[in-house]
Parts: sequence; C-alpha cells; structure tokens
Amino acid sequence: MSETLELEALARVGLGPRVRRQLACGIADPSARPMRVTQVQREHLLLHDGRRAYRAQAAPALVDDLDAQQESLAVGDWVLAQPGGASGWRITCRLPPANQITRRTQDSRAGDDRRRAQRQVLVSNVDTALLVMGLDADFNLRRLERYLALTRLAGVSALLLLSKADTVAAALRD
Repeated sequence: MSETLELEALARVGLGPRVRRQLACGIADPSARPMRVTQVQREHLLLHDGRRAYRAQAAPALVDDLDAQQESLAVGDWVLAQPGGASGWRITCRLPPANQITRRTQDSRAGDDRRRAQRQVLVSNVDTALLVMGLDADFNLRRLERYLALTRLAGVSALLLLSKADTVAAALRD
C-alpha cells in the first residue's frame, strides 16, 4: 500500500495537517502504523486506520510514561501501533494532542480522607464539540454550562443541538 493511499484513508478518521507534519518527521520503527483511538475499554482499545478497526493494548512502557505525566490514552488520540500482542496490536507511542477536553475528578485511592483532584481526559484532538441535549425532563442548564466551560477551556468551539422540542409545553414555546 502506498503512503499516499494510507494518508487518504487516515483522513477519513480526521487526519489533518498538524498530524501529517508530525508523521513527516519520520517514524523510528517502520512496522509502526499511525492510527486513531476510537474507543477505550478497561482491557483494550479500539484503533482505526481509516479502513477498519483493530483491537489493541498499550505497551507497558507507554502506560508507565503516560502515568508519570498523569496522562492516559483517550478517544481521539493519534498513536503509532505495531502488529502483535495479546489483543492484536500494541500501541507504542502517542502523538502529542492538539487539545484535550478534560474534567477534574477526585482520586479516591488515597488511603485517608484527603482526596487529590485528578484530571480525566474525556477526548483529544477535537475540532468542534457537538453538544446534544434533550428539552425533556432531563434538561439541565447547569450541566450545559459545565459542558460549554469544558469546551471553552480546551479551546474547542461548541455547537449546541437541542432535541425533543415536541416535549416542551406549548406555553413555553411561544
């Protein structure tokens, strides 16, 4: 497969100029392929190369490296992966993300009452966040404000889509 065709396929899963420049710097291992993380599970990740999805696991050295930086792999990350490993592919490298939408969480693993605030990456490399909220009984203006704040902090533009307008009482629509 030619490199041009591979880049065209990767464009289907969001390959843009910034990641192309990173890849142009060269990949130390020719058996490593650029792919995008599309799903994160406890035991494995799902990667996509623009043509099909592959199950993968992160190499222990990469996990240790990310842990030391208080980071982890997230949906949207661009990675380099090699065939092999228990789940099919092994992720050896994560390319630096352009942006990350994150939230703060409490680390409940601390053995005492002191809980450390941690940062949880929700998604990486986002161009536009599509925020979908129903106007039914579950609508929550404070939640919408939090989501908009998260996208603004990440430098990501947000598009709001309100659904279930038919559930709003006629008096409220006028």
